[in-house]
Amino acid sequence: PVVLTSAALAVILGIAYLQVMKDYAGLLIFTSLVACTVLFFLLGLFFLVGLFVNPWDEDGHYQQVNPLFRSFYGMEATAWTAVVGLFFWAAAACMGFTTYHAVEKIDESIGLISATCDCIFTSRRGSSCLQNKPIIEGAILFGFLFVAVVGFMICCSVGFVDEFGIRINN
Repeated sequence: PVVLTSAALAVILGIAYLQVMKDYAGLLIFTSLVACTVLFFLLGLFFLVGLFVNPWDEDGHYQQVNPLFRSFYGMEATAWTAVVGLFFWAAAACMGFTTYHAVEKIDESIGLISATCDCIFTSRRGSSCLQNKPIIEGAILFGFLFVAVVGFMICCSVGFVDEFGIRINN
């Protein structure tokens, strides 16, 4: 029941995401770019704070939260946290540059996404909707996986697996 519920939830959330992309593609793309830029900047800032804490205090709050201070000790932890912080700031700068220059291209993306979603969500007479194909393929794959798992459980419960192969009812 957990796997089936997870599969159904994944299908529902995927269709909802496509519906949101159809209606609010420009806002979603721009918001994602800005959020990624801000998160990279904040992550870099988090790691660069490690330059100003005592590297020898293992029980400090920052040292407990920062995974690099838990993996390395002393000045080595400070050096690695500075490198990682600068890497995230460089990634934030790249994302900021991409966000700034992507503003002009978002309109083109909106048109492509809208056309794609119209193709996915509309069905013509005599043809099926494009949503059906991945759902049917997922159901078939789930069926194969179910048969494989049940077969493996039967093999493990009444059979023996060793270096010579699988023996059942021996």
